[in-house]
Formats: sequence, C-alpha cells, structure tokens
Amino acid sequence: MSYKITALLIAATLGISACNNGTPEQTSVAPATDSATASTPTVASTPVVAEIKSSDGAVSFTPNGDFADKLGDAAFGADKNTTLLQYDESRNLTLSVVASGKVKGTAEDFFGSLKKNIEADKTVSNAQIDEAANNQMAYRFTHPEADGKPAANESCITAVSADGVINTACATSTDLSADELKDVVANSLKFN
Repeated sequence: MSYKITALLIAATLGISACNNGTPEQTSVAPATDSATASTPTVASTPVVAEIKSSDGAVSFTPNGDFADKLGDAAFGADKNTTLLQYDESRNLTLSVVASGKVKGTAEDFFGSLKKNIEADKTVSNAQIDEAANNQMAYRFTHPEADGKPAANESCITAVSADGVINTACATSTDLSADELKDVVANSLKFN
C-alpha cells in the first residue's frame, strides 16, 4: 500500500471527503541585476522557485532541495484530493498535501479522533503525536518494510482552517529520519 494511500485511509476513517483538483501554482523569482552589470553580457540562469502553492491555494511550500512536481504522475498515486505533490530524488523525499473536506464537529474533536486513529493503525509503527495547538497537529511514524518495499518514515501536519477545511501535509522518505522529516514539514510549509 502506498504511503499516500495510508494517509488518505486515515482521513477516510474519520468520515471526511474532499472535492478539489488541479495543478499547483509555482512562483519564480528571477535573479536581480543592477545597472552596473546590466550592460555586461551574462549567462542565462535558471529561475529559482521561491514558492509553490497547492492547487487550492491552502498551503505554500518553499522548497529546500531539488523538488520536481509529480501531481500528474500516476506512479506517485496522486488522486483528486492531492493538491500538491513534490519529489526530491536526491533524498528520496516526497512531499504531499491532501485536502480532506471540512471538519464535522469541532477541530478539537477532530484532532482527538485523528490521534486515536493513528494510534490504532496497525500498518504503522513508532507513532509520535504532538498535542494539537493553533488548529494544527503534528505527527510522525514509520511504515515498516513490507511487500518488498523498504521501511519509510513519514512526518505530517494536519491543519484545520478557520472555516473548518482540513489539509494534511506529509513528508515521506526511506533515507531521512522522522525527525528530519518533521523539520522539512515545519520549516518549508505554510498553511494559508
């Protein structure tokens, strides 16, 4: 089972659904030039991607690495709920954002239910769940080696917006630790 599917199954067990689809928006920043160097011929450089937004605009991602968009790549298993999907091959690091509809009830009840579902999920091990704060909850776990696939660590933050919309951002890698992935998610993503 893919790691993204596991995240979706956890969301499905909470009885939530989503209906967003699209392509992430990328914002590029071209290198600045001053008047002294403007007349000097220069070698063309590739613009640096400063920020990537999820297709619904709910999450912004500032890449720290060599990420490539995989939202339309069937091999990565994205579905209509996936609003951002980036992959850094050098670190075997996948970063995804899944929109999961609206909270039924309070955010506090939702996070309590999510925590119970993660703790009860027999397909993951080493689950560490932070206390929910500011309508966000961070958690991380390991997908044990199975079906010929190596063990993989995953770290996620699930956020509930002021209007009750649920978005989950996860970083998954076979090469990075769960704590390293926690830093990736915490330091490169912003819930808008």
